Amino acid sequence: MTYAEEKLSEAIFSCIAIGEGDARDRLSKSFKYFLHTLTEEHVTRDHWKRFKKVKNRLIKNGPFLMNDKIIVGAFENGKVGMKNKTASRLIEELIIIYRELAN
Repeated sequence: MTYAEEKLSEAIFSCIAIGEGDARDRLSKSFKYFLHTLTEEHVTRDHWKRFKKVKNRLIKNGPFLMNDKIIVGAFENGKVGMKNKTASRLIEELIIIYRELAN
């Protein structure tokens, strides 16, 4: 099992499949606890581009700052304004990437 497969597996089975909350909460937690460490050296170029799209959508809002201090991190703040349906599509893309890497 590669590092990317391990992190995606942990995210999918620990946060996404059985985690608490709606799809936005589970997606945010999967990045916060497992997927934030993945880099382009861990996956193919195509998988990285697709993974990066998911990550960029989640961190689109950036962190919430007050007096130059992070109050809410980018992953948690990213779900603000995101529809649950959007989070579900992003989760689906992560699962597809995982399945492709695992084969």
